[in-house]
Amino acid sequence: MSLNPSDPGPHPSEAAPAPDEDLTPRPRLGVVGFIIPVAVVAAAGTAALVYYGQAVSRATTVAGLNDEARRAAKRFDLASLKTAQAKADEVLDLDPAHPIGLSYAALVRVEMMQHGLDRRAEAEALVRTAAGAGVDTPVIRAVSGYLDILGGQPDKAERALSPIIDAGRGAPIVAHALGWAQAERGRYAEGRGIIRQAIERDFTAVAYRLTLAELAHRQGKLRRALSQLQAAYGERGNPKLLLAKAWGAALLPQVTGAYAAAHERLAEVEASRADAGPRTLALLEWARGELALAVGDVQTAQQRADAAAAQLPGFAPVSDLLARAALKAGDRRRAVELYEQAVSAKPEYRGSKWAFARLKSDMGDPSALDLVAELESSAPQPGPEYDVFRGEHHLRRGQLERARARFAAAAETSQDPAALFGLARVTYEEEKRKGARADVGAVARQLDAVLARRRSYPEVYAYVGDLQLDQGRLQPADDNYRLAEKDYLTENRPIPEVLGFYDRVVARLERPTTGVPRSRARALARRWGARKRTYLSSVTATATAPNSAGAAP
Repeated sequence: MSLNPSDPGPHPSEAAPAPDEDLTPRPRLGVVGFIIPVAVVAAAGTAALVYYGQAVSRATTVAGLNDEARRAAKRFDLASLKTAQAKADEVLDLDPAHPIGLSYAALVRVEMMQHGLDRRAEAEALVRTAAGAGVDTPVIRAVSGYLDILGGQPDKAERALSPIIDAGRGAPIVAHALGWAQAERGRYAEGRGIIRQAIERDFTAVAYRLTLAELAHRQGKLRRALSQLQAAYGERGNPKLLLAKAWGAALLPQVTGAYAAAHERLAEVEASRADAGPRTLALLEWARGELALAVGDVQTAQQRADAAAAQLPGFAPVSDLLARAALKAGDRRRAVELYEQAVSAKPEYRGSKWAFARLKSDMGDPSALDLVAELESSAPQPGPEYDVFRGEHHLRRGQLERARARFAAAAETSQDPAALFGLARVTYEEEKRKGARADVGAVARQLDAVLARRRSYPEVYAYVGDLQLDQGRLQPADDNYRLAEKDYLTENRPIPEVLGFYDRVVARLERPTTGVPRSRARALARRWGARKRTYLSSVTATATAPNSAGAAP
């Protein structure tokens, strides 16, 4: 499959220029270009000169407007799109059937739709006008595909666009439309691949990166999604792309501990609120909710999520946020209801289904395995995470033989240290049943193998701390908890993960096992509570959460 940026595909003229470029003839005055007008003037007099001058001036004006419209459309932020619309409409005022004027007038309206503005009727009318005028540019083809996709007909878009790409005659914008259509039909890997080719041909079109971010987000690949968003609003992208900044701010606390950085993005969006579209403002509310929940503010998280849901009905990540807030509040029944909403929403966000499966497994519900089977059957390239999940589920229920089989299957097919960690925990449970004959050294050797595979693994140290606490060894337990804390912070894990670690340590120390002096354990629990507060202060110290007025909520 190839992309030829200088070939527009089937077109009345084989001499057509690059499909993503202006098709307007530029006025040129070389030797021949100068002689011909002089001859015309000599033959026809001053009137011909005036006419020619007007034609040249008009063509120059149209060419300039088209250049401005194209550049503004590629930036994709709403303020630029409004500029692009004005320039393209100016072209159509001068020439209602101008190919590029029609192309970019239609394109910017479709792009505005992605910001949450209702421009569908206008875009469709422009596409019909182009067809009536015999205008057949790659931009018009892509716009037709975009409209089909946004209208729930990605199959129609794919049928129209695939022959162009397969023939090696597709422009980057056509490839982007085709890749998007393929992804909407569930072929994520194929769609992502062709969109990447489009970016290689035209790295200035930030909209292509937003599509890749959306695909990664739906697949549950939040780090990958965040990377694409950061590229879109970074220095080589468009720093004024508010939609990407609000979206990225919502993902940051789910991926890293970069609480302050997320607030910086929100402040930047808030400062340019007048240039933000409806979708950006909805994502802004969602991001505020994510940041609030990250630091344990359940009430604010629910309020922000409700505001986002009112603006983006059926958006699975918002239902996911509400479900996590319900869990934080201790309402599992409500969390189940919200996760059911999230996993039934279209399009599907696989991360929500994974989270729902984990909750069901924690509750001892065997239907968790059904959810994971659904995820595995629809995965482009199933990895070890499915067997690891099944192993964790069986281990949690004390089904050691099943757990060992699943972890072993994952270890045989991958280098995932989570599989080895699972096997070590199964071994411990098996040895514990032997009483005095337990081979504790076997567990230690397996845990060493996990750390040899991945040196930074806080869950391993936390687990060892729990084991030592069970054995009445308070100081070694505390030492391992500190090693776990160091790894959590070094890896910049998401804030809720780190806070969850502190909460588990405090809970274990407040209810020590037999043989551990209760007063010493509880004193240590208070110290770990203080460490949690210090951590929370450190991540929030430089951040100010903006509300609609720009002040802290």
